[in-house]
Amino acid sequence: MINVVVVNDRAATPMEFVVSVSQDVFGHTEEMGKRVALFAYLNGDAICGVCRNRVEAQALVSRAVALSKEHDYPLDFKLVPVPLWQSIAARLFHTVMKLAPSNSWA
Repeated sequence: MINVVVVNDRAATPMEFVVSVSQDVFGHTEEMGKRVALFAYLNGDAICGVCRNRVEAQALVSRAVALSKEHDYPLDFKLVPVPLWQSIAARLFHTVMKLAPSNSWA
């Protein structure tokens, strides 16, 4: 698994644009897009997507970079491998949630 990380470009790209890229490319809601943009602004970068493989991650980054170039913004991304233990934990959680009866959480 690969984390797609948006990198803060020191206020050259408006937060509204980062929110729209989060929505259009990474499928976030407006609220989640705002969280990603704010986190990147405050911390220097933020995870905006998690992909199964590098090819999928690179395709999303290519779309996002193309959009930012189209609007003359220097928005940048990096790909960071998910640590093995997190990947295993995520798959285990996903499997457990599939097997759990839907009414047991009520």
